[in-house]
Amino acid sequence: MNTIDPQLNFVLRHFRRGQFHPQSAWKKIAGPRIPRYLWFIPAAAAVLLLFFFRWQNSWTEYRGYDVPQSFTLADGTHITLAPQATLRYQPHKAPRTVSMTGKVFYEVARDEANPFTVTLASAHVQVLGTSFQVFERDSTVSVNVVSGLVRFSGAEGDGVLLAAGQSASLAGTVPVMDEKALPNAAAWATGRFHYDTTPLERVLEDLSAYYGVSLSAPAEGKCLTGDFTTDSLDEILELVEQALDVRIDRQSE
Repeated sequence: MNTIDPQLNFVLRHFRRGQFHPQSAWKKIAGPRIPRYLWFIPAAAAVLLLFFFRWQNSWTEYRGYDVPQSFTLADGTHITLAPQATLRYQPHKAPRTVSMTGKVFYEVARDEANPFTVTLASAHVQVLGTSFQVFERDSTVSVNVVSGLVRFSGAEGDGVLLAAGQSASLAGTVPVMDEKALPNAAAWATGRFHYDTTPLERVLEDLSAYYGVSLSAPAEGKCLTGDFTTDSLDEILELVEQALDVRIDRQSE
């Protein structure tokens, strides 16, 4: 017995003279059509997902040129780069971690749930919210703290905790506290000198190094307390001479 093609049988069963509609019958065979635009949804979602991952993992780089350059990071942290210094970080990714070369001064926005970490080839520095300077030169890294607390660690994980006014240096694998405090090491970035019963000899050393001159004076038993901006060496020397009743000799280096 011959069999009838299933599709032909469908037509015969639904045929009525003048009433057979091929398009309606075909809909019953083929089922509902998916709107063409729906095919683009998975592709669009994939593109958006790719864009999100690239955005989240993107890097931002800052670079210092002939003069100090100041910037504000996405978390509100302020940084000042010395000439030729560099800093890279991912602004859309936690935890807060930056990598750097050269000399950079930080004023970190406080976030106890998300510490701020500076990474270098041989060391890393971690803080919650504070201001400090990191200086990398050749194979030596030094850290000077202006405010707050800073943990300074070497490649082996051993480290020291530094408070305001303290500093440490790392030339091997473990940082060592500096015996001599350097409260004005970051004056180039902060724009001010701070002295608290500081021997005049030390004050003149700071000023000489900062301005590239040679300063000297009879300084026995004389100490200075005060804050000075770095705008004018002449004004600073005038104030110091009046306060301590001394005559400061200046020579160009």
